[in-house]
Amino acid sequence: MEGFWSGSEENSKKGLEGTGLNQPVNRHGNLKSASSDQNLKEILQNIRSSKSPTMINYGASWCHICSQILPSYCRLSDEFQKLSFVYADID
Repeated sequence: MEGFWSGSEENSKKGLEGTGLNQPVNRHGNLKSASSDQNLKEILQNIRSSKSPTMINYGASWCHICSQILPSYCRLSDEFQKLSFVYADID
């Protein structure tokens, strides 16, 4: 996708950095991880300016239920390539 996910960061960061959880690499680069408040603000600004449909999953690395949901969320990001996905660690 252009705009929201463009730049060298797209190619270097396709997983869920900062979560402390071992997840498969996102094949399409449409999944971002917000590991800090400032990072989340930047991602939300990019979403707003791109007007790209986006799904945001708020969770915490210590939360058992959140970590059970995350693999399915990763699979959804691979299945729906035209959507943007964000995982926000609220810790």
